[in-house]
Amino acid sequence: MAAMATLFSGFTLALLLAFAKRERQTANLFLSAALTIMVLKTGGLTPIFLPALGPLLYFYVRRMTAPNLQFNRKDVLHFCPLLVAYWMPGWLLLISVVIYLYLSHRLIQGFYSRLRPVLMDRPRFAFRRLDNTLHLLALLCLLWLFNDVFSFTVAFILIGMAAEVMLKLDSSTQLATPITDRYDAKEKSRRLMEAVAANRLYEDAELTLTSLAVKLKIHPHDLSRIINTGMEKNFSDFINEFRVRAIVGKMQDPAYDRLTLLGIAYESGFNSKTTFNRVFKEMTGKTPVEYKNSLNKEVPIDKLAPRLRILPVILRSDSPPNWAPGKLNRNYMLTNYLKIAWRNLIKNKVLSFINIGGLAVGMAVVTLISLWILDEVSFNKYHSNYHRIAQVMQNVTINGEVKTSFHVPYPLAAELRKNYGSDFKSVAMSTLPRDYILALGDKKLTEQGAFMEAGGPALFTLNMLEGRGDAIKDPSSILISAATAKAFFGNEDPMGKVLKLNLRWNGLDNLKIAGVYADLPENTTLGGMAFIGSWGHFEAGLSGMREPWGPGIVNLYVQLAHNADLDKVSLKVRDEMLRHLKPVAASAKPALFLQPMSKWHLYSEFKDGKNTGGEIQYVRLFGIVGIFVLLLACINFMNLSTARSEKRAREVGIRKAIGSSRSQLIYQFYGESVLCVLLAFLAALLLARLSLPAFNQLAGKQMNIPWNSPAFWLAGIGLSLVTAIITGSYPALYLSSFKPVKVLKGAFRVGRLASVPRKVLVVLQFTVSIILIIGTIVVIRQIIFAKDRPIGYSQDRLVAIPVRTIELHQHFDAIKQALANNGTITEMAEADAPPNKVPGTTGGIGWPGKEPNLDVNFGQEDISYDYGKTIGWEFSAGRDFSPSFLSDSAAVIINQAAADFMTMKKPTENYVTFYGQKFKIIGVTKDIINRSPYEQVQPMVYFLAKWAGGCLLLKISPKMSTSNAISNIASVLKTENPEQPFEYHFVDQEYAKEFNNEERIGKLAFVFAGLAIFISCLGLFGMASFMAEQRVKEIGIRKVLGASVFALWQLLSKDFAILVFISIIIASPVAYYFMHNWLRNYQYHTDVAWWIFIVTAIGAILITLITVSFQSIKAALANPIKSLKTE
Repeated sequence: MAAMATLFSGFTLALLLAFAKRERQTANLFLSAALTIMVLKTGGLTPIFLPALGPLLYFYVRRMTAPNLQFNRKDVLHFCPLLVAYWMPGWLLLISVVIYLYLSHRLIQGFYSRLRPVLMDRPRFAFRRLDNTLHLLALLCLLWLFNDVFSFTVAFILIGMAAEVMLKLDSSTQLATPITDRYDAKEKSRRLMEAVAANRLYEDAELTLTSLAVKLKIHPHDLSRIINTGMEKNFSDFINEFRVRAIVGKMQDPAYDRLTLLGIAYESGFNSKTTFNRVFKEMTGKTPVEYKNSLNKEVPIDKLAPRLRILPVILRSDSPPNWAPGKLNRNYMLTNYLKIAWRNLIKNKVLSFINIGGLAVGMAVVTLISLWILDEVSFNKYHSNYHRIAQVMQNVTINGEVKTSFHVPYPLAAELRKNYGSDFKSVAMSTLPRDYILALGDKKLTEQGAFMEAGGPALFTLNMLEGRGDAIKDPSSILISAATAKAFFGNEDPMGKVLKLNLRWNGLDNLKIAGVYADLPENTTLGGMAFIGSWGHFEAGLSGMREPWGPGIVNLYVQLAHNADLDKVSLKVRDEMLRHLKPVAASAKPALFLQPMSKWHLYSEFKDGKNTGGEIQYVRLFGIVGIFVLLLACINFMNLSTARSEKRAREVGIRKAIGSSRSQLIYQFYGESVLCVLLAFLAALLLARLSLPAFNQLAGKQMNIPWNSPAFWLAGIGLSLVTAIITGSYPALYLSSFKPVKVLKGAFRVGRLASVPRKVLVVLQFTVSIILIIGTIVVIRQIIFAKDRPIGYSQDRLVAIPVRTIELHQHFDAIKQALANNGTITEMAEADAPPNKVPGTTGGIGWPGKEPNLDVNFGQEDISYDYGKTIGWEFSAGRDFSPSFLSDSAAVIINQAAADFMTMKKPTENYVTFYGQKFKIIGVTKDIINRSPYEQVQPMVYFLAKWAGGCLLLKISPKMSTSNAISNIASVLKTENPEQPFEYHFVDQEYAKEFNNEERIGKLAFVFAGLAIFISCLGLFGMASFMAEQRVKEIGIRKVLGASVFALWQLLSKDFAILVFISIIIASPVAYYFMHNWLRNYQYHTDVAWWIFIVTAIGAILITLITVSFQSIKAALANPIKSLKTE
């Protein structure tokens, strides 16, 4: 509806504007074309012409400000982006519009600069409304980057501009205003002058026509008519004449000798040095300094009438309501604060850029980190029973250590229902999610799924789009996700249709679709689950287990009853397994406990049976980093604000002298802080939007900024307010404490102790930055240290192919022969898992001399012949499996860690037992890294098996390119195993993923450390520029006395170098403490070397010297004549 209204009204106005005969018709054509483009976009017709929007508005403003400039051929180049508009990203189009709006603003400023100076500012108001509109359009275009709804607002603004042009009368048709009785006007003007002079109303620096009318209790229109008709002058000239008279009078009064000329001007009502100098010279013919030097105090004031002492006169009986003056004064005060804040920003562009830029970077970092933290802490909150769901886990003592297992024996579920039914609303078992092949005709997809008891979908509160969750009671049923349904059936209804599920060992099974559930989000434990099968498929294989209460093989989930307390229930079920275990197994001391869903993701790490954290440590770490980065930007603002104290002291003194209280000054400085923070917040949103794709890639997530969320905007406003309070507190309290007497006498000087807080803040800045740098170096060094660890086998050209069908085992020899014949591979073998993974662990291992009560758990892997040749493992003793030795079927190979654990001096002359059966040890391999590269190697036992588990391992021939080899493998497998989609991975790439978490931390730490240094250097640059400016005369004198440039550089740089050196001393022990504790989380880790602190110190000092050297050398090379000519 809004689009249609915009389209209709916009087109109507555009046509009227284009064909109506009015002044500046050419300019109106440009505006009409711009409006047409916007209504085409918002009306949903086409955005292809958007690149022309910026140039059209630019030429409209150019025609308005410079009517004599004609549109020529070169100007057509501005519209060249239309040729590539189809390929241009949306954000680039909008940025180009913002740039053209800025250029349009410069045209208006250029128009003002060409004006001849006059007594009034009325010519400067000619394009004030247009300039403000350009600013508003630029802001809306920036917001448009984040939400397309702002395009309608831009269209409405252009419609308003067009309507204003149409409704505005041409100068040729304006009617003359009738002149009132001149005698009456002259009389009222005389009484007006007496009232203004007697009450010294001109001393109000913010006096306007409206505020003067309120004070005199007269209507503004009447007041304007009296001034224009009775005195034949404008309001500015009328008031400024009184101010100039007052200034000249005070120049002759010895009581005002204590004030400077600018102080007298401020007391007399001027609020701008530039305006004061211009107006005074135009009214007296001399500058204030020239006039004062030539003034003879004994001679009466020339050309100026004496001050009149006449009582105030009420010119009109009807007056506005009594509340108006107070309300107007408050409004004027707020307007004044904002105006002064804006002037200071414009006047000090470099420092404003440093302040706003630093705050924007800091707030953007906080925004991105907050999005990441929000994603982390909201993990699993998709489930409505989030706070009542828990997983049953167990602590067991293995190899003398207490280890935590996420899996439990499958009979435990029945026991919990039987013995603790009142404590649980639901109990459900599930298998581990893994990849299976789903097929429909010739279409085959590898999807992740699990088998779950019928109560599982309800326990996890899956959103069932069709069917019921408990339909998987039927073993022939299956639940699929909406994405899976879309992939197989498109828009057809999948209910009741049949999919084939390949269960590898049991072949294909036809399953009827009994339900479709909504896709689970990625930040859930079940994220990516494409289907849920019936527990009956898995339960059939459990009945024949040798030890049902043996090793844990299922995941067990519970939903607590409403009146149940998790800690109490966890304590009740703690010893349930001990009641069912044999004495030997009970020696492992299994202890059950409930892990709530709220801790599955953030508190997933255990050590010695106790929770040691997990992702929560990174949430805390980067939360602290974000706060520190923002704090660094706030410190910049505080430092640069207080460093300008001498320049702001006179303003504070004058304001206090004319009646401002300290609280009012505090409000003013807080207002400046709020303005800077709001501008920084808008810039931060833009930075966050532009950097979010890179941040997502770095963090491994898919986050979006929730523009439509009220909570997001409330949080943003809260962040801005907190930042404004932090940044504005110290400057407001410090600057408002100045004594006006000292300031106005010119005796105010910033003491030596005044710089101490600034130095402390600089030290704090660099302390944080140096800690981040040292932390980044340690993280990177730990990653390199782990990568350099010997892995015990060769990953070069080693490919792993998962086994998902039984045909791969049945046709193993044919596949190997075909690939060897065409020269694709040199070796091939089967194994339970790739060498960089432990497929599983097992108990029941014994050996001669083992303590009877010692319960151990070794890693176990079934492998085929040639496994060792394929991966290139190395032996420290013994030999590999070989078909030449028939006895190898009753033999094992162990790794060095197992030999050391069993304390066997000659393991190849010994044996192990596996659940009572003897296996001769024929070889001992060097340790292979088959778990985390940061952990110690687990004892391993390798068994020989005909069909060994879950993957094929192929060694690609070095004589064939990788791409050709993969193509050949795919071709052979398609022939020998058509039921399985071809998939593969390189073992070295999979091993590299083990470092993903630490590398992600290292990259994030590097980025945040770089930003911290950047923000700190911005502050240093600003501080150095102020230091050089404050000491410009000292530098001039030193140069005159013969100081060299190098000596002056030393003078200006050494203070900053000393502060950074102090930061290094403080940061080093702090960084050592935290990084040393962080490294202790890894069993295999590097150390915090001494050279890290030396390199960091040298780097920090070099960065500091480079940052301040520009300003130091610039000041040292300056001509001393310029700085000393006024002395």
